[in-house]
Amino acid sequence: MYVFVSIYAAFMTSPLESTWSRDVGLVQGGVQLLSRSYFARLVPPERAGEFFGFYNMLGEFAAIIGPLLVGTVSYLTGSPRLSILR
Repeated sequence: MYVFVSIYAAFMTSPLESTWSRDVGLVQGGVQLLSRSYFARLVPPERAGEFFGFYNMLGEFAAIIGPLLVGTVSYLTGSPRLSILR
């Protein structure tokens, strides 16, 4: 779903086509739920707090690095649309 939405967003021509964001919303909740429950099965129960702290820290880094990466690619290529695909 994310691949389809990213490709579609890269080739949008009007603001009315931005309804693709609802499609992301359809899958985002499930992805987050599954990733946390799967991660909980992988970590040792006695160190769960430690591991989930690290998991949360990686999410915060992604929230900072992701937009910086998209902005950098957009600046270097001169095309905001191409930055969506990278």
